[in-house]
Amino acid sequence: KLQRGPMIYDRTNLGGTAVFALCYSHRAFLMKKKEKDMQEKIDSLYENAKNEILKLSSSRELADVKVKYLGKTGEITSLLKGMKDIPPEKRADFGKLVNTLKERVSALLEERETALKKEEMEKSFEKDAVDITLDGKAVSFGNLHPLNIVLNKMIEAFTGMGFQVYEGPEL
Repeated sequence: KLQRGPMIYDRTNLGGTAVFALCYSHRAFLMKKKEKDMQEKIDSLYENAKNEILKLSSSRELADVKVKYLGKTGEITSLLKGMKDIPPEKRADFGKLVNTLKERVSALLEERETALKKEEMEKSFEKDAVDITLDGKAVSFGNLHPLNIVLNKMIEAFTGMGFQVYEGPEL
């Protein structure tokens, strides 16, 4: 007896045409299984990406996840590169599925990026917040005249030697 997929055939009853039909149906069964596997792989890839994206807390992590899924050697890109292994009649459908996945992941990334930028901006505003009810800082205007600077240095030097400064009418 031969077992192909879910069916069991008796080898003695199989002729040449029946063996061909059996192999063809087995191939069709395997193709459907591969299609299911690919669809499951695409769905699981989307769920993994979605979970990772929702857990992100910084723009740096977002960039890393973006490269992981959409980069040159990313997981979605590797699916597109693997299209050569798919039969020509199924490539269009598979390409549509992968492109849809790519668009959905890109949309999630963009949505999360805007949310992270908004959060980072709010943190920045909280950090740099100014209390407008406080008094302003005293601003000093202008500089001392050069003669006054020299006079102050002389007074400082003579007081350091023990002299005292008295102000009064000119002598």
